[in-house]
Formats: sequence, structure tokens, C-alpha cells
Amino acid sequence: MSKSLSNTLLGVALVIMFTSNDKYFLIANTYILFLLTIISAIVGILLKKKKVVFTYENIYMICILYFVLVSCLVAWPNVDRGYALSYILLCLLYISINIRFISAKEIYSLISYYIISAIIISLMILIFRVDYFGGGGYRYTIQFRDNMKIDPNYLAAYLSIPTIFSLKRLILPKRGENKFFYVFCTIILCSGVFLTGSRAAMIATIVGCAFVYIDYLIIVRKKDRYFILKIAFSVILIFIIANIILYNLPDTIYQRFFVNSYVDGSNDSRIELWYNGLQTIKDHPLFGSGMMTLTDAISETTGHYATAHNTYISLWIQLGAGGFALFVLLLGRLIIKNIQNRNFTLVGVMFSLLFTSMIIGAEVSISFWITIIIITMINNYLDRDKEKTLQELI
Repeated sequence: MSKSLSNTLLGVALVIMFTSNDKYFLIANTYILFLLTIISAIVGILLKKKKVVFTYENIYMICILYFVLVSCLVAWPNVDRGYALSYILLCLLYISINIRFISAKEIYSLISYYIISAIIISLMILIFRVDYFGGGGYRYTIQFRDNMKIDPNYLAAYLSIPTIFSLKRLILPKRGENKFFYVFCTIILCSGVFLTGSRAAMIATIVGCAFVYIDYLIIVRKKDRYFILKIAFSVILIFIIANIILYNLPDTIYQRFFVNSYVDGSNDSRIELWYNGLQTIKDHPLFGSGMMTLTDAISETTGHYATAHNTYISLWIQLGAGGFALFVLLLGRLIIKNIQNRNFTLVGVMFSLLFTSMIIGAEVSISFWITIIIITMINNYLDRDKEKTLQELI
């Protein structure tokens, strides 16, 4: 645990995300902890008189918050209060966390909280095997006390990022880290991702982990004379982990991924949803449809009562061209910075985020926001202390 109260509160909010009681893994029942995180961060800055940092990312987010408020006016009186408050709360969370100097310990501990949260959820998937469709037997999720089940695509998107961080700690550990513990974590997390049956999350996780391996090759080659032996050992270890996971997958999920996965009609229906979303954008390109329920916005234009099933289309529909452009600038800056600094693990994390966000509407999902918060924290720290390396932070 870090000494920062706001960081600890945010970490605890992540750990108990399995209680959120929301189908799309929004902040839902955990909003109190996120609100307390914002308040404690602001109070901490005022009491300790810490220097406030206005990076480009913070400026972008302040402008995004402005567009959120404008979109509420555009949709008035049909504003979806849940969406509006979630956007406002998440924007304030991003700003309050990243407007001050963050310590290396805070970054490391927040990632640890995220990994713990994902392990709890993965173990729940593995133990309880709740079938999302009830009888299909090929997509597993977790279920709340009121019988609400989380959409497996959202659950998989949430699990994908900590899986990449866990693999990084396994093959590129800091001094004192237990590699055997992270073998366990990586196997559990990968199993959780695969059991959701999310093909996009599977691809995102594999590609993201490949970027971790690129970091490993670069670091080991520079510093270790036993480079070839370590490469061989790591390949064998990854092969063993992959086979353990594949061997224990239910046959229905194996078939979904590797045999008949792309002929089940889901991709055609998703493309149709995207098309309807783009038609809605075409009718309201500048200011969007405002902060109203996406299904209502799309049905008004196309007559189809359905969501866009795509984060980027959803952002444009709700925030208009200006809000969407600011999100593109923010995400693009995070990607470019890490490519330039050769932080390939973070490039893999961003790929995972952007890829899974393409097939779900994660615009107010905690998986989307906590990832960009963590990446921004890391980038800000490395910009401030040029002598530190990514290896020391995550």
C-alpha cells in the first residue's frame, strides 16, 4: 500500500469491482469510493500545498469535461443522468489523480491493486463457471446477488490489461518480486480471459503480451551474458503456460476460438450496429446527439433500438466532433510517447485497450478509464525523472 490516501482509495475501489453490480462494468455501486478518491486527492493537494501539474493530458481532459457538460445541454431534457454523472465523475477522477506529482510507489501499488482485482474476478469465473447465456456452456462470467451477470466482453476487457502487467512482473521482475507468484497470477488471469469467450480480448492479450516479450528481449540482450539461455527458458515457460490454459479450456470455448469462431454471425451483427452508429453521427456530426442513452439516440435516427457496440462511435454520438477529437488527441499522445520512449510494455497495454474498446462501448467503463489513468501516471513520472526506467515503476 502507498502512503497516498487517494491512491489507496482508488486501489480499494478496483479490488472490490466484483461487487459493482453492473452488466457493463461501470463504477455503479462503487461510486462512493471513486468520489472519496477525488475528494482526498484535492484535499491532499490543498493541505500539503503540493505543486499542481498541468500537462497536455490534463488540459485535454478538462476540455473533455467541458464537452460533457455541453452535451448535457444538447440532450436536455432527455439527459441520461447515469451516463452524465459517470462521465463527470471519471473526468474528475482522471484530473485529480494526475494533476499532482505521483510517486513510483503509488504507481506500482495501483497496478498491484488492479492485478489483485483481476485475480479475484478470474478465480470467481474459474470456480463458479456462471454461464452467461444459461445453457450454452461456452461463455463464462460472474454473477451478482440479484442475478445480474456481467457481459463477458466487458469482463474480458477488464482482465486483459492486468494480465499484461502480470506477465511483465513474471519475466521482468523487480528485485524482491516472487516469480513463482506471478506464474500463478498469469495462468489464472489468462484462464479468466479465455473462459469469457471474448475473441477480441484473447487477441488483445496475446498481442499485448508479445510487446512485453519485446521489452524482455531488449533488456536481457543488453544486460545479460546468458541471453540465449534466458530466451530459451522464457519460450519454454510461455509454451508450458499456454498449454496448461488450452488443455483446461472447455471444448465449447476451444471450438469458439480456434474452429468455428468467425462464422457465427456475431461479426455481421456488430458491423450493422457500427453502421447504425455512423448514420447517427452523420445526422449530428458537430455536437452529437448529446448525453442521452445511446439506444435512444440511434433509434431516433435509424429506427433500430440498439447500442453502437464501439467506444469511438459512442464517444462521437454523445460528445460530438470536438469531444471525440480530444479523446483521439489524448489516446494518440499516450501511444506516441511510449513508442518514442521504447516502452513496449505500455504500447502493448494501449493496443489491448484500443482493440477491445473497438468491439464494446467502454466509454464509461472502468477498464477504459483506469488504464488511461495508469498510463498517464507513468508517462508523467518518466517525463519528470528522466533517470528512472519503466522497469522500476510497473
